[in-house]
Amino acid sequence: MIHSGYVDLPMEALADESRLVRKAKSGDTDAFVQLYEAYFERVYKYVYFRVMDEKLAESITPRVFIKAWQLLDRYHTFGLSFITWLYKLASEQVVEHFRAHPRPKNSSDPNGFWWSIEDDAFDESVRDMFDLQAMRDALQFLTNDEQQALTLKFIAGVSTATIAQMMARPLHAVHDLLLHALQTVAKYMDEKEMT
Repeated sequence: MIHSGYVDLPMEALADESRLVRKAKSGDTDAFVQLYEAYFERVYKYVYFRVMDEKLAESITPRVFIKAWQLLDRYHTFGLSFITWLYKLASEQVVEHFRAHPRPKNSSDPNGFWWSIEDDAFDESVRDMFDLQAMRDALQFLTNDEQQALTLKFIAGVSTATIAQMMARPLHAVHDLLLHALQTVAKYMDEKEMT
């Protein structure tokens, strides 16, 4: 399921996205299938990064698109881009899953998580700044909001302003959230190097 050939600009919208959304909102299932095919892998990678489990990501991702189809009449093209709206729905599905199935504190899948090491979607500056395995290990010390913000920023390529809009927080609060999360990761990595 995981492919390394991710798009160079992860937030780049499909060229005829607004036309396809309008058609899908009017009940055209073929238009929705085209949106699904265009955005499935991006949503899957976002979900995978959040849940750290390939089978679970494969289970949650289709639910995101089912939810999108069910709520399509609530999507407005003048608000978030369609892919950003899908990321928002994906985040809600991940939270919903873990509310129903809480994961043990020390659970992590040491295999297969860092598919993004060679992936262009992972922000270059973060890749250069941090040892990715240590960053992965440090995620357990972050709040859910910090994990979500880091995932949106550095895996999905969402702008900080859009993250603020998605999380219904002021821009400065998201900046602070990202800064604190990166500081936590850096501190964990420094401590790990000392051992």
